[in-house]
Amino acid sequence: MWRIKILNSKSDVEKRRRRRRTQRRFWCRPWLIRRTLFGQYDQLLHELNREDASGYRNFLRVDADLFGEILDRITPAIRKSSTSFREPLEPGLKLAVTLRHLATGSTYADLMYAFRVARNSISLFVPKVCEAIYLAYKDEVMPDEITTEDWMRIASDFERIWNLPHACGALDGKHIRIRKPPNSGSLFF
Repeated sequence: MWRIKILNSKSDVEKRRRRRRTQRRFWCRPWLIRRTLFGQYDQLLHELNREDASGYRNFLRVDADLFGEILDRITPAIRKSSTSFREPLEPGLKLAVTLRHLATGSTYADLMYAFRVARNSISLFVPKVCEAIYLAYKDEVMPDEITTEDWMRIASDFERIWNLPHACGALDGKHIRIRKPPNSGSLFF
């Protein structure tokens, strides 16, 4: 009886080994290889940059000059070296995919079909690009030493300009829900 169990376990191990040895169908999906011919970065973005600056800004939520500035700052952090197997993704492509994701909230699958970059690659480089942007701009945008007086001044300016008390600012014009004051009628929708 125990001999049968040993033989069964050996055959199970052999089946697992054979499964591991099965080769992939292809290194990279063929339609992803045609990125430079049909992808949004190499085609649409370059066309928008040449012909429609407002369309470019609407697509990435930054104009071409700011895109170039961000790219110059973060390229050393996100550039990969070439290997004998394949060329790395361009830093500009990585930045464009990341900005499109941040601007629209598109899923990695949507971005994969639009930019022709594998979803697993996107999931690896988007957090790295976000971190590189943060590190490049943190000293300008988020100074280390913000005192209580600075926050109070920012809050009072925000209340004076926007008539919204107890707030230190807004992110990208996002809507926040507030409860309307009593007896205010139709002033708060």
